[in-house]
Amino acid sequence: QLEMDKFPFVSLAKTYNTNAQVPDSAGTATAYLCGVKANEGTVGVSAAAVRSQCNTTEGNEVTSILRWAKDAGKSVGIVTTTRVNHATPSASYAHSVDRDWYSDNEMPAEALQAGCKDIARQLFENIPNIDVIMGGGRKYMFPKNTSDVEYPSVAKHSGTRKDERNLVQEWIDRMKDKKGHYVWNKKQLLS
Repeated sequence: QLEMDKFPFVSLAKTYNTNAQVPDSAGTATAYLCGVKANEGTVGVSAAAVRSQCNTTEGNEVTSILRWAKDAGKSVGIVTTTRVNHATPSASYAHSVDRDWYSDNEMPAEALQAGCKDIARQLFENIPNIDVIMGGGRKYMFPKNTSDVEYPSVAKHSGTRKDERNLVQEWIDRMKDKKGHYVWNKKQLLS
């Protein structure tokens, strides 16, 4: 007999998207970070929002535990081994009908014209005072074709933003009178 067979109680977790039996990380992250089941491919919005349909975003945004904690005066952060604008971490701060809208470069023109924001932009605008953000995905925060600091000669690591915004510099400017620091390597992190 296994130790788990000796447990006095057993529970069942039902993991699914509202429109798919086998879930993706966007919908499941929305479920565990916001407490709401969601459609496949959407982050931080209820099941009333339809994937890739920008006009279904407004009014269907859901609040995450990150926001609740920040509003309660707690220190909050996102630490991930993937891009900070990937589906799982982004459900804590973003409201997007498409998990793949990492920067404005990945969004259709009609979504941009309708006022939908890309996920990287939402990281800096939706909850502007997150205390710690650690992870990848910086290319989605820099203007298109901006060379990466670590891989300057590798085109796939270059910035992707069509709006020419440098979200990292905007954040640094906003943190000028605070204790915020942007670091991208171990030496900077440890200093």
